[in-house]
Amino acid sequence: MISRVQILVALAVCFSVCAAAQQGAASQEALQQTPASAPSQSPPILIPRSHDERELQYQARQRVILNVQVTDANGKMVEGLGQNDFSLIDDSRVATIANVRQAAGAASRENVHVLLVLDAVSSSLRTIAALRKEVEKYFTQNRDRLPHPISLVLVSASGIVVDPPSQDADVLIAELNQFTQGVRVMDCSKPAGQPMEDASGGTITPMNRSDSLNSLHSGDGTATGGETAAQFHAADCKENQYVSSMGSLTRLVKGQLDQPGRAIMIWLGPGWPLLSGPGFGPETPAMRRTRFDRLVNLSAYLLRAQVTLDGVGLPDQSGHAEPASQALKATAPRTAGEAGPADVALPTLVRQTGGRIFESSKDVAGEIAACVEDGDAYYVVSFDAAAEAAGGLGQYHSLEIKVNHPGVTARTNSAYFAQP
Repeated sequence: MISRVQILVALAVCFSVCAAAQQGAASQEALQQTPASAPSQSPPILIPRSHDERELQYQARQRVILNVQVTDANGKMVEGLGQNDFSLIDDSRVATIANVRQAAGAASRENVHVLLVLDAVSSSLRTIAALRKEVEKYFTQNRDRLPHPISLVLVSASGIVVDPPSQDADVLIAELNQFTQGVRVMDCSKPAGQPMEDASGGTITPMNRSDSLNSLHSGDGTATGGETAAQFHAADCKENQYVSSMGSLTRLVKGQLDQPGRAIMIWLGPGWPLLSGPGFGPETPAMRRTRFDRLVNLSAYLLRAQVTLDGVGLPDQSGHAEPASQALKATAPRTAGEAGPADVALPTLVRQTGGRIFESSKDVAGEIAACVEDGDAYYVVSFDAAAEAAGGLGQYHSLEIKVNHPGVTARTNSAYFAQP
């Protein structure tokens, strides 16, 4: 005899089978009605709606981070300062500081790394040899206490060589000796018609002169305007040095954009020459615009990558390098029409990043140590940069950090260009 429970179970199973069959038929009918060639729709782009997401996007575009060295009259780090101790002047206007924190000691959460850049493009072989000895001296003196990872960089006529970072002085000395062997330089002191040479005795083929620079030559490549063949040759060589060095610096800085923390980039050498004087003609608006655009882009990279650029060099024997004091300008150009050769000189860029300038010194090892020490103790100050109307290049803004205590000095970036 069949119980009532067995009857109810059988009915439930029957209903489940019928429902599944109906759903399968409906699905099959829907598939038959949908064209096979119907394009698939892309997933919608989600716009951040939360406050935190909007804040992160805003900071990525507008938040500026400044690394500030604060010292007393004896040059020692002033510790324990807070946000109320700082004032920020942005283009003569008091700006609102978003945050201040102190970075000091090995336990600091900031990542500091150092790039020692040996410039073999604008240096003579004698200068390169002297700089190499001083770098090795610095490593030897600090064999057991290199505070930050250091990458050795060689910029030469052959291109850029960047060694992996290390805090092992012996490893760095071995790398230094290896990549300075047979280094290629561009010696502009060579007479016209004599090829440039590298340390191994090979010759260097100069690059083509850039049409965007103020070269003075006729369509067939001969000198015009009364300059001598020697002047024209020297101008050719200087322009090659400028293009190579500036291009190398830009690539190095862009390579730091994805690296966390602060980068101290120490440029060892006299710096690239200014493209002015005999052999160079009057500048056109197009030349000034090209220079201004390069300056705006490079300045933006330096700021975003938190690069402090320092200039350390010995007197160059080639006779082409202008003293840093002559190339240093108080302000950057506000418009393309104001952009001159000195605006892209090494000392000017050093000042804009809050770095140090050392010239005509015999203690390069000590100067390297002073630059590296900037990463041991400093303040991180952030603020929101001014935004320029979309569609144009940046507008120049001067910067000044003041500490509200007598006898205290603050050193940081001196300018930035507002971005769209």
